[in-house]
Formats: sequence, structure tokens, C-alpha cells
Amino acid sequence: MSTKPGQLHWRLFHRRADYTAESYVEIDLEAIIQEDNFEAFKYFYALFSREAFVIQPLDGISWLESYLKESEDYSSGVTKHLKELIFEKVFDGLVEGFVQYRREQMGITHEDETSTV
Repeated sequence: MSTKPGQLHWRLFHRRADYTAESYVEIDLEAIIQEDNFEAFKYFYALFSREAFVIQPLDGISWLESYLKESEDYSSGVTKHLKELIFEKVFDGLVEGFVQYRREQMGITHEDETSTV
């Protein structure tokens, strides 16, 4: 929990040996209460309640660990999809546009070491 005068922020940290930086989620509990934001309070409760830290007998991990793993899996999937999209679609179009520009605008019809202007 981080407190500053007039502020009440809760941070949930995650540290792993394979990460170079800390990961955390921060919730401004004071703002949630002042704004009477029940939806945001449900997130706060889910992350900071006792139940979130209890090891579940079926999978041997807490709800928070399970949630983190699912988030990492989703993030990996998005990253993989973006890499495929960039290298299979965007990169080819970018190269084709570059070559077309050099041919049409710069008059370069043959690529060799001397045409790298």
C-alpha cells in the first residue's frame, strides 16, 4: 500500500527472476470510494482479498497466479499474432512501396551497390 497525503493507492507487485522490471497494478482506492464506483471496487476486491492469495487445492496455485498466467498467455498470443501480421503482410507491402518509389520517383530500374542513394 502506498499512501501520500490525501491519497490512498494500493499496489500489487509481481517479481520474477526472468523479468528485468517490476510489474504491478495500482488502484486508487480513495477515488473509487469518492466516485462510488462499484465496478472498480469489484476489481480491487478481486485483487486484494484474502481469497485471491489462497492456494487452490486443484491446481496448486492461487487465483492471482492463475490470473497472471492467463494474462501472460494472452499477451504471448497477441505478440505472436502481431509479429506474423507485420512480417507476412505489412513488411512485404513496405518493401514493395519502397522499391516502387525508387523506380517511379527516382528512376532507379536496377538495384546494385551503386544505386543505394
